[in-house]
Amino acid sequence: MILNFVGDVVVNDALNIELSLKLKKILKCGDYNVVNFEAPVKTANQKKVHKSGPSLSQDENAPHWLIKNGFNVISLANNHIFDYGDSGYLSTIHSFKGNNFIGAGTWDEAYSPLIIEQDGLKVAIFSMGEQQFGFFFDKKAKRQKFGCAWINYDSVNDIIINTKKNVDYIIIMVHAGLECVDVPLPEWRTRYRTLIDLGCDVVIGGHTHTVQGFEIYNNKHIMYSLGNFCFTENLENNSKWNIGEFVKLNINKEGIDVKTYGTEFLNNRIELFDDLRWNKLCLRLNNMLIEDNYDQYVREICLSHLNAYASLCSWGGYIHPSKIDAKMLFKLFLSKITPYKIKFDDVHMLNNLQCETHRWCFERGLKIKNNLI
Repeated sequence: MILNFVGDVVVNDALNIELSLKLKKILKCGDYNVVNFEAPVKTANQKKVHKSGPSLSQDENAPHWLIKNGFNVISLANNHIFDYGDSGYLSTIHSFKGNNFIGAGTWDEAYSPLIIEQDGLKVAIFSMGEQQFGFFFDKKAKRQKFGCAWINYDSVNDIIINTKKNVDYIIIMVHAGLECVDVPLPEWRTRYRTLIDLGCDVVIGGHTHTVQGFEIYNNKHIMYSLGNFCFTENLENNSKWNIGEFVKLNINKEGIDVKTYGTEFLNNRIELFDDLRWNKLCLRLNNMLIEDNYDQYVREICLSHLNAYASLCSWGGYIHPSKIDAKMLFKLFLSKITPYKIKFDDVHMLNNLQCETHRWCFERGLKIKNNLI
């Protein structure tokens, strides 16, 4: 049984994007090809939900483009799939016309794995993510019929343990971590290792928009982030934005053979790296996970985020101490003497508190700054 996994996809010009012949050939050999569909298919009457961060949507041709290229398992546990509410989610499901979905839906659907039975094996695939808008945080939460599976919900560990009793292997995808950095936070490394200890056989991370390194823990693979497979938003960010990791799992009764490839999205085409270039990148990223190197990178990353967190926390994220200018001061003055009021939005604060990544990074950065760790 061959399972292929790629990273995040947001496509707004699907009809103009092609895959290289070599990449198509590898996908064609896969029994199941899994992709994270990072944003909903938006129809004319849908409205953005009130949330922190940008609201994304995808070309109505994106589902057909993925199906045409062999993708038949769609992961939806991410922080954008509910950017246009339940209607955006439902239009996305409809657009894929019955493909296999994991990680979102009703509570039971979101927290249930896809079970694949083939070649005398049973394999479970989960998809979950960090706590952001659109994710379930409580089974009894009001006004939330649909949502994504939260990786740190109380019952997740038991779900994995109980699932492993009935299957041969568990693959889990986790959408979490700091965006645009090369290493995971220590807290996520600990969580991913715990997932292995609970019974998962491969952990596949995403969300960071950059490829991160991998490690073998207790003889099982943890791929910290696959980066972007094809993400047409923010292409100008940096060269890392267009680089992704393609993971091929060849599964049999003896175990799981893992092979990785590098992919690059340039000029509306997705190509594979040559082996030398990919091996060089993997070596650099994996070296960053070595203890002494890793500790220093984490310190630098957390300290570099402190100013951004302080700005977001001040006045609900709308007034940044470092960005106060004459216009802003004039508005503040008017708000004291006229009915005019500045509207502050506390969803920014909420997101920084509820999202484990931001909370952990902020706390760790403050501790480092104050010589507590």
